[in-house]
Amino acid sequence: MSNYRNNLYGKTRLEVKNIRSEVYCVVSYTPRIIAGFVKPDGNYPTPVVTNSEKYNTPDYSTADEAIAHAKGWVDCMEHYYSCNQTDPDGNEDSYKNAYEKDSLTHKSSPDYKDALSINSAEALDLAYQTGWENKLSELKNIDGDVGN
Repeated sequence: MSNYRNNLYGKTRLEVKNIRSEVYCVVSYTPRIIAGFVKPDGNYPTPVVTNSEKYNTPDYSTADEAIAHAKGWVDCMEHYYSCNQTDPDGNEDSYKNAYEKDSLTHKSSPDYKDALSINSAEALDLAYQTGWENKLSELKNIDGDVGN
């Protein structure tokens, strides 16, 4: 994670900002989502393009922790879109399984192992988990508002 020049995570660009000495924040940009929806008359899907979204992590004492947080947030968001934007409350097992799988992938990455030279595993894991949970909470609020 210490290579801050290459901040592409999947299709998402992560921008590291040093806010003040030893405090970092990552601005995460989601990719543009293009979804197809079937027209009411049953004709071919109509592509719909949504805009990118910005997300600022909380401040962290190291850039590696901020990046871990952003990766957790992005992974949760990607799961939401990969399972057709299903309600997190109605699909708790799906989100729990995805978190466990993504967390293991995160921990086995070369970036994670490199970051362990200056960060504790606990700090990186907590930052990743916090990022995932922040996005999950946001998704639950969005889905909870639907139909109200």
